[in-house]
Amino acid sequence: EAIDLCVVRGPLQNAKLSSIPVLSPELLLAVPKNHPFCKRHPYRGLDQLEAVDLTELRDEPFSLLNHRRIGYIWKPLFLAAGFEPRIYRYSSMWSNIVDYIQSGKSVGFIDEIVVLHEPREDKLCYYRLKTGPITRDILVAFHPGKRLSSTEQIFIDVLKSYPLLSDKTH
Repeated sequence: EAIDLCVVRGPLQNAKLSSIPVLSPELLLAVPKNHPFCKRHPYRGLDQLEAVDLTELRDEPFSLLNHRRIGYIWKPLFLAAGFEPRIYRYSSMWSNIVDYIQSGKSVGFIDEIVVLHEPREDKLCYYRLKTGPITRDILVAFHPGKRLSSTEQIFIDVLKSYPLLSDKTH
């Protein structure tokens, strides 16, 4: 068990490790730019994300990330919106989810870090939900009792300072 630090998505699966939360990126609703929804809700850019009601998309097919560290989010989200989603595709890779939505065959959610690095705003419109942000914690994990070196602490501080959309718009 020779790990110094490890960056993982929460929740932490290994109870033997300690962790420090460093980021909480938001999952943004992504809709193909030519979708009628975008005409009803004109997209104003990443710095002016509109909060919309998920129920407006109840009849649309969804593409969703299917990974053990995110799957727990979908069921309560759609349950709270009052409908069971029609699934177009599940994938364990963000790039596939982006491609499925961009193809115009579905809508879905994309991690804001993915969006920030390749916005594809020529093909996709992004929104927040009126019910509030959907976030996932990114943690730095390490063995309990470990004394963090100054280099490790700097690394953690750099991660904590990563600029997210929520820093600019909330």
